[in-house]
Amino acid sequence: MIRRTSTSFPVRKIGNDYRDVGAAPDALIPGNPMISQMMCGISMFFPPGERFMIAAAKAVEDQIEEPALRAEIDAFVRQEAQHASEHSRANKYLARLVGLDSEQICREIVGLWEFIEKHASPKLRAGVTAATEHFTAINSEVVLSDLELADSFAEGKAKQMLMWHAIEECEHRAVMFDAHKDIGGSELDRIAIMAVYTIPAVTAGTLPVIRLFAAHGQLTNRAAWTTGLSVFGRRLAWPIFTKYLQYYRPGFHPNHSPTRHLEQYWRRRLNIVDTGARTTA
Repeated sequence: MIRRTSTSFPVRKIGNDYRDVGAAPDALIPGNPMISQMMCGISMFFPPGERFMIAAAKAVEDQIEEPALRAEIDAFVRQEAQHASEHSRANKYLARLVGLDSEQICREIVGLWEFIEKHASPKLRAGVTAATEHFTAINSEVVLSDLELADSFAEGKAKQMLMWHAIEECEHRAVMFDAHKDIGGSELDRIAIMAVYTIPAVTAGTLPVIRLFAAHGQLTNRAAWTTGLSVFGRRLAWPIFTKYLQYYRPGFHPNHSPTRHLEQYWRRRLNIVDTGARTTA
C-alpha cells in the first residue's frame, strides 16, 4: 500500500518489508548479478545521502521568499525522509544476507558528505544537493524509460520501492536547483560544483557495489562481469553520461528534460492513485 501524506507534490509512504528478496546475487535482476548488486549498492548510500540533502534544504529554506518554492522544499524534505526510511529498512535486510553492516558498506561516500556538511556554506551545500539530485534524476529517468531493463527486475517489493523512488526523484528534480539559484547560486557556481564533486562522488559511490559483489563471491565470476558490463555500458552508462553532460550547458534547467509521461506511466503500472487528498495502491 502506497499512501499519500501531502497535498503539494505527492509525498507517499510504502512501509514494505523486503523478505521476499532472495539471497542469490542475482535476486533483483535474474541472470545479472552485477547489475543486481549495483542497484543494491546504490540503495546502501541513499539513506545517508537523503539525510545530507534534507539538512541542506532545511539550511536554506528560510532564505527562500517565493511561497511556491518554499512549499516544494517542504515536500522535497518529506519525500527524501520517506526514501531514507524505506531504503534503510531494505538495506538492513540486504546487508544481513551477506553478513555486512549497511552503514559500513558505504562509509567513504558518507565521509564525503560529512566533510561537505562540516566545511561548506549553506549555499554550497545547496549546490551540492542540486548536483546530487541531477545524478539521481537522470539515473531514474533512464531506468523508467527503458522498459526492457525495468521489466528484467524480479517482481516484488524491491522493484516496487525502486520504481516508486525513481518516480519521486523525477518529480522533485528541480527543487534544489531552483533553491540554489534563488539564494544567489550562479551558473558558474553550479557548473564548478558539479565538476569538482563528480569524481569523488562517483568513486566513493562505486565502493559499496564492489563490496557487495565481493561478499556474494562474484568478483572472479567472468561471466557475471561480461553480462553486467554489457548491460551497464549500453543501457545505463552511455545514456546517463549524455544526460549528465547537460548540466554543464549554459542556461540548463532540470525541467528541460520532461519526465511527466514516465511518471504517469509508472504510477499506472504501480497502481498509484493520487486524488489530491491521499494516495492508494
